[in-house]
Amino acid sequence: MDIFGVSLPVGAEMVVIVIGALYTLASVLLQRKLMNPKRMREVQSQIKKLTNELNALVKSNAPKEQQAAKQSEVMKLMGESMRTSMKPMFVIMPIFLVVYYLVLPALLLAVGMATKSGQSVFFYTVLILGLVSSMVILLYDRSMTKKEEKVLQTDEQNLEKAEKGELGVKTHM
Repeated sequence: MDIFGVSLPVGAEMVVIVIGALYTLASVLLQRKLMNPKRMREVQSQIKKLTNELNALVKSNAPKEQQAAKQSEVMKLMGESMRTSMKPMFVIMPIFLVVYYLVLPALLLAVGMATKSGQSVFFYTVLILGLVSSMVILLYDRSMTKKEEKVLQTDEQNLEKAEKGELGVKTHM
C-alpha cells in the first residue's frame, strides 16, 4: 500500500498510523491538562481590554507614565500567556522525539520494515491529525469565549439593574 508516497506493507502502515493517532490524542489531552483553557481565555480577554485602553491613552496623548503603567500591565499578562502556552511543549516534544527516534525505529526493525518510510508515515499522520485537532479546539475555544462573554455581560447588566433597584432587590440596610 502506498501512503504519502511511501510504500509499506498494510499491517505496518496501520500500526504506524494508529501510533500517530494515539500520539496526537495524547498530546492534545496533555496540552489541555497542562494549560488551563479557561484561564487562557480570561488572560486573552484582559490583554485585549488593556490594549484597547492603552491605544485610547496614546490617542488622547495621556501622560507617558500612565501609558507606561498600562503597557507594563499588558506585558505582564502577555508573559503569563506565553509561559502557559509553552509549558505543554516541554512535555509533548520530548515524547514525540522518543516515539519518532526510539520507539518507531525499533518497532519497524522488528517487523523488517524501512525506518525512514515508517517515520514519514508517522510524521504525516501526526501533522495532519494535529492540524485538524488544532482547528477543532480553536473553534471550540472561540465558542466558549463567546458564551463566557455573554454570561459576563448579562451578569454586569443584572448587577447594574440591581444597584438601581430595577430588579426588585432592596439594597437598604
